[in-house]
Amino acid sequence: MITSVPYFKNASERFLKELAFRLKPSIFVQNTVVFKEGDHADNMYFIGKGTVKITRGDSDEALALLQDGSFIGELDLLNPQPRNATALALNYCDLYSLSKSDFENILEHDPGFAQHIKDIASQRKP
Repeated sequence: MITSVPYFKNASERFLKELAFRLKPSIFVQNTVVFKEGDHADNMYFIGKGTVKITRGDSDEALALLQDGSFIGELDLLNPQPRNATALALNYCDLYSLSKSDFENILEHDPGFAQHIKDIASQRKP
């Protein structure tokens, strides 16, 4: 699941193991908000099972429907700003969260990879 994230494509095995060790499981039932637009961002999430709908503003229209193996909130770990969208669990979801502090701690041990992450994030900024 972690290796499906573009940021981590060229990561070392050590980095991936440390990342996996720090993931925390979370369960969201149907129609539960994972995070709201405007919330303080301090986690990214990996979707182990389920479907998460991404919306923006007052619209209920889906910007994206993300499923098993997808990830959300990754830009929020690198950019100190509020969430720019809302994520809603459409059904029972097993998510794995990674805190911003854990992510930063891991990157401190690998400055070259940290720069790679920042480069990708700057290209993906909305």
